[in-house]
Amino acid sequence: MDTETKQVYDNHAKKLAEQYESADMKELNNLLLRYLPEGGELLEIGCGSGRDAAFLMERGYHVTAVDPSIAMVRYAAAKHPTLAETLHTKEFPLAQDDELLKRRFDGVLCLAVLMHVLNHDLFEMARQTGVLLKQGGTLVVSFSTNREDLHGNRDNLGRLYIERPMGQIQLLFERLGFRLITHRKESDSLSRNIVWHILVMENATTSPGQRSVDQIESVISKDKKDATYKLALLRALCAIAQTERQAVSWTDDGVVEVPLGLIAEKWLFYYWPIVALDRDDGKVVMPQKRGMEERKPIAFRKTMRTLIRAYGDRGLNAIYSDYKSATVPEDLGILLNQTIRSIANTIVKGPVAYTGGGSNPCFEYVGSNKKRGRCVEPRITCKCLGRVRVPTGIWREMCLIGQWIGESLILRWAELTCEITNGRVTIQRAIDRLLEQPDPARDVKLARQIYETISGLTCVWTDEPLHMDWAVDHAVPFSVWHNNDLWNLFPCSRKANAQKSNKIVTIDFLHKRRQSVIQCWELLRSHAEDRFSIEISRSLLHDSGMSNWQSRAFNGLVENLETVAVQRGCERWAPSPNVDQSYRNHITPSKTNVQREKWQIIPFSELSPSELFVTALPLVGNLAAGPMSAGFDAYAIPEKLTDKRDPLTEYDWVRVPPKLAKPRRFLVRISGESMQPTLDVGDIVVFDYHRKPRQSGQIVVVADFSYGDECAVKRYREDKRDWVFTSDNKNYKEIRIPRVEQNYPILGVMVAKL
Repeated sequence: MDTETKQVYDNHAKKLAEQYESADMKELNNLLLRYLPEGGELLEIGCGSGRDAAFLMERGYHVTAVDPSIAMVRYAAAKHPTLAETLHTKEFPLAQDDELLKRRFDGVLCLAVLMHVLNHDLFEMARQTGVLLKQGGTLVVSFSTNREDLHGNRDNLGRLYIERPMGQIQLLFERLGFRLITHRKESDSLSRNIVWHILVMENATTSPGQRSVDQIESVISKDKKDATYKLALLRALCAIAQTERQAVSWTDDGVVEVPLGLIAEKWLFYYWPIVALDRDDGKVVMPQKRGMEERKPIAFRKTMRTLIRAYGDRGLNAIYSDYKSATVPEDLGILLNQTIRSIANTIVKGPVAYTGGGSNPCFEYVGSNKKRGRCVEPRITCKCLGRVRVPTGIWREMCLIGQWIGESLILRWAELTCEITNGRVTIQRAIDRLLEQPDPARDVKLARQIYETISGLTCVWTDEPLHMDWAVDHAVPFSVWHNNDLWNLFPCSRKANAQKSNKIVTIDFLHKRRQSVIQCWELLRSHAEDRFSIEISRSLLHDSGMSNWQSRAFNGLVENLETVAVQRGCERWAPSPNVDQSYRNHITPSKTNVQREKWQIIPFSELSPSELFVTALPLVGNLAAGPMSAGFDAYAIPEKLTDKRDPLTEYDWVRVPPKLAKPRRFLVRISGESMQPTLDVGDIVVFDYHRKPRQSGQIVVVADFSYGDECAVKRYREDKRDWVFTSDNKNYKEIRIPRVEQNYPILGVMVAKL
């Protein structure tokens, strides 16, 4: 729960509690008595006035009730004396060492709470719910939609209400091993125009229960297939659901929208090894369409063949690396754009239109694939080709069991290829081509090269100094999830790498290594910004943009590791006691590289209100001391710094000397070299929010609003005609912004360097 919402409950406890006590809860009470284990140990998260906890205690249940509002807890104790000994003031998600996490309950209630939970805290709260609930225990969750009194995401009192579709909440818990028992949709007990959703779920971690995959199975086994298109579409969707689900959008009408460009990108790499077999005279060696493609080849074969010939012997590895790193040569970019757009057109006119039957297709296309922009790198490809709408039921199954669906699709694709070619292409030969992937060693080599720029490199898991012989470790093991994104690759000692092997680190241990993980990411981003940003956005970040990405990405990593471990039954790992973890906890950098933090970074939830802008300041993002870049949200941050109701809750904070901590001040981490030697990469700098420079020569945050929200750290120089910003490193050009275009392109003036 964010600070403002908690404050509202503290300030209006009596009024709100009396309102809740007056509601008619007969329907909810009957549901609770029906599904909660009789006489069981229960936990209510967000108990409010104590109404529901008292009702259950009177009927023989043993109830522990918690709420983040001190005033609400006091009211509940006074109103319902039987609860006095079991009430506690606690805020979810709990701190990792909270004693409550050691307990296990037969049932957990989370009624009218999830709307108040910030996006980046939602998964951790759900995960902790699973930890607190016994195997086979019952979870009851309720949340509202259809509120008409919201301004943005807040009501008239200032409470946060994030309205999420029922399917999204159901999937959140199912991915953690819960099984849906029932779903109810109820009207509001206080006669407001609000819809309430109630989910009753069972903690079925080791036996997830029966899931319906009839539609998917029907497409795989029964749908008429003139070509391999439908299987390729399903395979791509399964892969995205498993590894890049943050790239999709949830809607309120029961569908998930997947970028068409992301699907087309998968197809490019699926079909490349197949088309690469074509002979120089154009003869098709491994047809993917009935009729041996003699009269009518697959729609994009010609353009893809031309692209493959242009890449020559460099082949799949080269196109994959160029595309992912946004470094496709200009002449090849023309061919690549034509190929991807041809693939996208084929997907829309073929499998999207006809999968499940032409009269009632499973999928739907929205948007336009004619938007301007060359599809030569992932970011543009995903933005300019429209979206494919996938029913949430199908998407849910792909998220939950997509790994196995994907494997069956490869086999069926190979069988269909054999059938199309009348047995000329064997199933095994087709499988070999379908499983061909870019060489993972290239990605590991890139990560290793970046880490080798650091002197005094240490193991991400143990802090052991790394010298010549060390490993690049996959946080999510490659054998479990074929993912070579840079965010998944970390420096590791041979001993720890061998111990970890194909295991997944425990959540408790991962939280202890939070700073080491983030520092590795920052180093990777400083050397391969475009690729790193694209990959981490797709896989780990819930929201678009790289503003304050570190905390959101770490929460996404926790989510990915936990769901993969639950769904795949992976063994967990933390260093054994005989692994020496007494090594120094820092990296000695070269002059131009990222350094380990000397300052303690703290999530907002761990700070008390009295510390804000008194002993701690918000770390609002990374800014290049170099070319202009979107280092943080240049529109939102100034507004939040001057709005006492929203004290930048989504950002990490850093403890600073009290003399530096004042209202309207913020911190920026330097990520470029143009201000060297004054400011080095990794330095944390204090800025005072100020739109007007006081004097020439001051170091400022400059924001060029004429091109979105591009920002940089530069030195201001007076000039009558232009705003002029220079670099201390003479290898960088000055920036000029005409005064007639912008009044004050400045967001802050430097106060000090930590």
